Amino acid sequence: MAFSQNAPAVSPLSTSMALLLNLVIGLGHFLVLFNTGAYLPMIPHVAGSLGVNPDFADWTQADFFLAMALAFPTSPWFLQRWGEMRVLSGAFIAFALASAICAQTSHYDAFLSARILQGFSGGLTIPVSLQIILRHYQAHRRNIGLGLWGVAALTPFTLGPVIGGWITDSIGWRWLFYLNIPIAISVAVIIAILLFGREMEHRHPSLDWPGLLLLLIALATLESALNAGEVISWWRSQTILFLGIISLITLILFVIWEWYGTHPLLELTLLKRRNFMIGSIVLFFTALFFQGSIAIYIVGFQLVMGYSAWMVGLLILPMAIFSKISFMLTQRLLNHVDARVLAIISLLGFAAASFWVSSYNHPASFSELLWPQAFVGIFLGSLFPSIIAIALSGLSGPAEMRGTAFL
Repeated sequence: MAFSQNAPAVSPLSTSMALLLNLVIGLGHFLVLFNTGAYLPMIPHVAGSLGVNPDFADWTQADFFLAMALAFPTSPWFLQRWGEMRVLSGAFIAFALASAICAQTSHYDAFLSARILQGFSGGLTIPVSLQIILRHYQAHRRNIGLGLWGVAALTPFTLGPVIGGWITDSIGWRWLFYLNIPIAISVAVIIAILLFGREMEHRHPSLDWPGLLLLLIALATLESALNAGEVISWWRSQTILFLGIISLITLILFVIWEWYGTHPLLELTLLKRRNFMIGSIVLFFTALFFQGSIAIYIVGFQLVMGYSAWMVGLLILPMAIFSKISFMLTQRLLNHVDARVLAIISLLGFAAASFWVSSYNHPASFSELLWPQAFVGIFLGSLFPSIIAIALSGLSGPAEMRGTAFL
């Protein structure tokens, strides 16, 4: 479903208002994505505080990402039904509420439920904030806004483990969620003030409920199988086999429904475009491998090698620094160099960095573990913008927005 393209015209924001809006959106964007990285070194500590096996504590991160993924395709419906200001402010209020529950509860089920709410509400803010930048910026300022938005997207995840490790070792993991509350509420209030009276035309669009239900079942059963597999012997378990079969069947039904649907949840027909299909596949597997690898590194460094959460964060710091530098350079290079060339170089470099990291062993020193992360950061920062540029090449207007929501 596309974002509304027939919204009433509004006067452009003044320079100072546009700057303030960008800063507030960037802060909110940073906050949401910061929670994805900062939480990783906390997982063993969360498991101890809640009295569960670390494998079960991993579910709180996996289900957070699952909820965030489900928020993306539903965001156009929320946006057209309730408008930018209400959706974005409401999402940050929900994020603050979920954080308050996470900070206070000692019950695993309540904590997991709050993390799911946190993931969904945080996921809504990402495409909605991008839509606000595209709609409210004058044409000659749009690239500046998108560049700052991109930096705000890349920085928090890579810096998160460092700061999250310090929070865990210094004041306790619950303070991550306590700190979320005033920041999220402040962002919600300021956005409501800035966007009041500048709403899109409210509509009552139909939501692809069958598609959403099929996607929810497919992802939930797959995630449950992956989560439970660590505990009940993977495919030797009848439960895992059952969940896997259900996930496969519903995923096939989802693809068929979306492909022929009149108002699909995801515009799967965009995959007919070769560039979009290749970019989507590469982006999916790259993000999957990167996120999985980071989770393994951080938890493994603590449980196997005995590093503190702070030391683990320091190991990831070079990745944060070099990825940001590489990202900004790549944005400039894309105007002069073929995105396919940059993507190939980045993928080869990322593969080489992963091979280097695979040589880690138990007695490895801190410096031996440190430098490969800088190597990963260089190619990580150039990889995502080049792949996205390939996927969206040839798309414009509503088609570009649908492609962005799909990615």
